Amino acid sequence: MIGGLKISIKPPKANKTVREKAYTKVSRKTVGKVEVENGKFVVRVSAFEVQRNIEKSSLPAQLVLPLTDKSFELKGREKVFSHTKGEHGYVCYLRTKERANLFPGIPEQYTTVAPNWMCSGYVVRIKGKLYFDLGEAIAPEGTIVGQVHFDED
Repeated sequence: MIGGLKISIKPPKANKTVREKAYTKVSRKTVGKVEVENGKFVVRVSAFEVQRNIEKSSLPAQLVLPLTDKSFELKGREKVFSHTKGEHGYVCYLRTKERANLFPGIPEQYTTVAPNWMCSGYVVRIKGKLYFDLGEAIAPEGTIVGQVHFDED
């Protein structure tokens, strides 16, 4: 007591925010080929990776999936590509992890994928639709030993 006043100090209550998951993973980490259809990047993935979590009768042999919005974020990406095609294809810039986090770049200048590159990631479901959530670009198609080639139908 100080001068007849009673003071009590209570610790503040922690505010816990419950975030709902924006997406649900439908596959294990899988590999796909990046292509451009109608001016947008899509990934061609084997449906075998997704069959255990989705009705098998509704799937074709290959899935052509659009990329999630998160896939195009440049922060933390060690491989980024130029938007313009050079003499030998799209230019791939390799960066260190620290540099990729400190100076991610601007989306008008760089992108995280390039056509005919193999990439890894997850097949996810967002609001009932399937998308490909990009993990990283691995290598240009044809440079991976033992790679599965997709039949173009």
